[in-house]
Amino acid sequence: MTQSRHYVVIGAGVLGASVAARLAWADLAPDLDGAAWYRLVGNIELATSPVARAELTARVSRLASWNYDARLIDLAEAVKLEPSLRLGEPGTVAAWFPGEGYLLTEPGRWVSELAALTGAATMIPLIPWDIPGATAPGLVVQVGPVSPAGPTRLVHTPEICLRPHPGGLLHLEAPDAAVDLHTPDPDLRRWAAELLRRAQHTVQGLDQARIVEYQVCVRPMPVDGQSIVGPLPDTHGLYVAVTHSGVTLAAHLSQLIAAELTAGTQPAELAPYRPSRFLSAATPDQPG
Repeated sequence: MTQSRHYVVIGAGVLGASVAARLAWADLAPDLDGAAWYRLVGNIELATSPVARAELTARVSRLASWNYDARLIDLAEAVKLEPSLRLGEPGTVAAWFPGEGYLLTEPGRWVSELAALTGAATMIPLIPWDIPGATAPGLVVQVGPVSPAGPTRLVHTPEICLRPHPGGLLHLEAPDAAVDLHTPDPDLRRWAAELLRRAQHTVQGLDQARIVEYQVCVRPMPVDGQSIVGPLPDTHGLYVAVTHSGVTLAAHLSQLIAAELTAGTQPAELAPYRPSRFLSAATPDQPG
C-alpha cells in the first residue's frame, strides 16, 4: 500500500504558490483561479541614460539568445502597446517583454523565526530587515483614482516601477527609495509623494490621483545573494526555499522542489544552494 504524504506550504508568495501548484496541480488546478492573482500583461522598460541604454540593449540581446521573448521597440510602438505612456526623452530606448506579468501576493518575513521554532541548529541567514539602513525593506505605494486612460501593463523606467492594482489604483515602487523599518512617517509620506510625481510624469490617467496607501515591505534577501533551497539540517520534514529572485526563478525552482519532495530525487542544480552550506563556512559579508 502506498503511504500517503501530506505537505504544508507556508507562504503564498510567488515561490510558495508555485511549489503548491506543482505539488497539487492534478487535484487543484480547476480551482486555482489564476486570473484572480496572476496578470499576464507584458512589461515595457525604458532607459534614458547612455549607461542604462547600453545595459538594456545588451540584456535584451542576451535574453533573446536564450529564446526568451524580449525585443527592442521604438517609442511609437511602446505608446501603441501602452497608450498611457508619456513620450520619453529623445534617445530613449524601449524594450518589450510580452511574456511578463505580475502576481497579487502578500509579503512575509518569518522564515528565520519558523526555523527557530523547529529547534533547528542551522539558521536561515537573511539580510537583516530591522536595523537602520537595511536594504531588505522597500517602499510600496498605491495611488488613485486612475482614469480609464491609465496604464494596463507593467512599466519600468530608471526612476519608477508601476503596474495596475485592484480597485482602480496604481502600484508604485522606486529603486532609489531609501527607506527602512525605522524611517519616520513624514519621510515616508515625502517619498510616497515623490513616487506619485514620478508616475504622473511617466503615464497619463493620474491627474486626480492621490496617495491611498504606503507601506514599507520586507523582501527576503539571502545574506550571500544566493538562493537557499533544501531540507534544513537537524530538523525533520522542514524544507526551506528562500530567494530574492522569486518571480524569475519560481517556475523552475518549484519544479525541482516538487520533484525532490515527491520522488526523493536530489537535483544537481540545487547542490550549491543547500542550507547546509552555512554549517561549514562563516556567513559572508552582506553585499553592498
